[in-house]
Amino acid sequence: MAFSSHGMAFRVLIDGAYATIAEVKDINGPNVRSSVAVVRSDVPGSYPCVVPDGKEITETKFDINYSSASTHTFLLNAAMEQLELSFEIAYPVASMDVVRLKGYVTSFEPSSPVNGINSASVTVTHSSELSLIPAGT
Repeated sequence: MAFSSHGMAFRVLIDGAYATIAEVKDINGPNVRSSVAVVRSDVPGSYPCVVPDGKEITETKFDINYSSASTHTFLLNAAMEQLELSFEIAYPVASMDVVRLKGYVTSFEPSSPVNGINSASVTVTHSSELSLIPAGT
């Protein structure tokens, strides 16, 4: 069953507590890709097959209405200082899991249109496997 993403929260760990990143517009990811192509060397003429390995580096990208919010400043500073951060994505449906990951802010691209709202596109490159925290825990 499909559900609205209204109420979804993207959070970053600051001083031991998860803080909701202010004014997140869209979240793309976290991407889950975990395979490697292999060919059996002991069978002549064998075709490549895909084997899951769980080790591919992936990203989460999101857009924000950029402001002077403390979480925005924290992300920008983390990008400049190349700090590894902890994130979680909380879905708006009580029965769904929370996704946790660690990563680096590898891109923070502000945009300031003359007749519009300041925004920024942010990319987090994952430095850990994704963890699912079961709903209700």
